[in-house]
Amino acid sequence: MRMSRFLPPLAALAALLAAAPAGAEGFTSVKGPALLCQGRDLRPEIASQDPALAAEIARQVAAMPFGKGRLFRITKPGVKPSWLFGTVHVSDKRVTVFSPAVQAAMAEARTVALEVAEADQLGDAGVMQAAMASIGTGMLAEPGERAEDVLAKPDFARLERELETRKMPAAMANALKPVFLTMMFAEPACVSQSRVGNSFVDLLVARTARASGKTVVGLETIAEQLGVLASFPGSMQGPYLKASVRLL
Repeated sequence: MRMSRFLPPLAALAALLAAAPAGAEGFTSVKGPALLCQGRDLRPEIASQDPALAAEIARQVAAMPFGKGRLFRITKPGVKPSWLFGTVHVSDKRVTVFSPAVQAAMAEARTVALEVAEADQLGDAGVMQAAMASIGTGMLAEPGERAEDVLAKPDFARLERELETRKMPAAMANALKPVFLTMMFAEPACVSQSRVGNSFVDLLVARTARASGKTVVGLETIAEQLGVLASFPGSMQGPYLKASVRLL
């Protein structure tokens, strides 16, 4: 079985788990009232305000190969089939209760390939600290690329408020490279908080595979992904952070 998905924002994961107790399932220990995730379907609004855009979106969706479904069977003559399972990093029961088809595919598989083999160890502070240590100071901002250097004062203040909302020290705003700060906001705080103490999809897949004696491999390591982020040129990081902060 091969797993293809977007890994949770690794920068946020690394920063938050550095202080998490070993063996914790969630990404961070959050104090204070729970954040309620709220959202709305934008499609009716788009259809009302810009029918041509709505029609183009629908056309592109319809033309997308294999645009429906989350579990795909990959076949080739003379080779046993493989399975591709699309996952999402949430602990919502609608996705953490696997369908009979997914369970059957996992039972049939001999090897489970995750984006990172450490998917079921993301709550282990030691694993994250080792990954961060492997890139040394690569996560830290250099002079001239700190958030206060690339953001206007109102945007920097917004960044600090968002860090406080996520129960993170405001000093982190100038400590990390802009790309790592940006990754922290790639999902709403309520989504990150919902995983605390809960099992999200990728963790469940990894645990299920190991418990049944499957070979578990990773296409990448956490350290490799952190290294890729750290290598982003400063000319990309500043604009990326500016755009992200203005969406908060």
